[in-house]
Amino acid sequence: MDAKNVRYASLSLQNLPKEILKEILLFIPVKCLLQLRCVNKSFCSLVNTHLKRRILFLPHSKQQFAEYTMQILSPDTDCGSVEKLFPETPFFDEFMYSTKIYGYCNGLICLILDMDGLGLWNPSTNDFKILPRPGNPFHGGVFYGMGGYDSSIDDYKLVRAAASRFKDDDHGLVYIDSPIKFEVFTGISNTWRRIGDIGTLQCYIQKQAVHFSGSLHWLKQISTTLDEAYAAYPSLTILCFDLANEKVREICLPAKRNLSIVQSRLGVLGGRLCVCSYEETDVKIRMIDYNGKACWSEVISLIKPIASSYAIPICISRKREVITLTDGRDLVMYNISENSYRKIAVGDSQNSYNAVFFIESLVRLNPDLS
Repeated sequence: MDAKNVRYASLSLQNLPKEILKEILLFIPVKCLLQLRCVNKSFCSLVNTHLKRRILFLPHSKQQFAEYTMQILSPDTDCGSVEKLFPETPFFDEFMYSTKIYGYCNGLICLILDMDGLGLWNPSTNDFKILPRPGNPFHGGVFYGMGGYDSSIDDYKLVRAAASRFKDDDHGLVYIDSPIKFEVFTGISNTWRRIGDIGTLQCYIQKQAVHFSGSLHWLKQISTTLDEAYAAYPSLTILCFDLANEKVREICLPAKRNLSIVQSRLGVLGGRLCVCSYEETDVKIRMIDYNGKACWSEVISLIKPIASSYAIPICISRKREVITLTDGRDLVMYNISENSYRKIAVGDSQNSYNAVFFIESLVRLNPDLS
């Protein structure tokens, strides 16, 4: 849509009742919405409330990128494939081998490029921004969290935690045996700043943070060996980083002896924090409510896919279907009422995939290029 057509469209749309205009906006692609918002500022509030819920299914390797295997799906339309997504050349040129998602919030996704490069990406607008390297040199013993965008201050935060003594694990975990050093990145300053450390811990911790209610959350288990991490201990806790005051605290989960960090993942479903755990014959999703003390508020039991070991909760559809990333490879949709499941996106069995839930965002990472 060129500028002339956008101008005519805005004049025509102005004459329509708001109820009809809202319905029209539901069918307009994000890039066109951006143009409409620029031409007529009265559309801004309507545009911002009609952005869609999406799931990004993203391969790790650059070769898979080149084969157009990245997909965007809609959880509210039976996860039909919305589009095959391929980032523009500047994004693609920034890494040589692999990329992983280590944080996401408000439509912005933080990517780890190769070993230690960092980038922010908005899949809705295809905006991409390379971040400066953190001051802490550690690579493997690192876990991240994307704090999200704050429109009131026109800024966003990214948190990086690193340890000097560590051991990476294939299950999206890292074993830490040294103090944890925290750094915070803000978009306006475009710099990292060091904040307080946490004393020496011997624990396994989930690498990818979950953003919920203004804080970042990582699942943690005190363990000295991987065998202990596999064992079912009542010692799972949540490491919580408050983004407003930049303080760290721990939330103790209610004792449950059949939980182990290797087979459990933290997530957000239906506006609540949850733990998804793989047990002998089924998948248990335990919703968490906490106000000073955590408690299990609801437990959803689902049939366990054959030969799978863990699942990361991605989102829940408006039809109450739970979507997870299973074994870092397949997107699986569970029908709660029928206690059944089906695969909605299948990855290459030889490679790994990421998946994240996001709401389309019109936030520009490079506003000078708008």
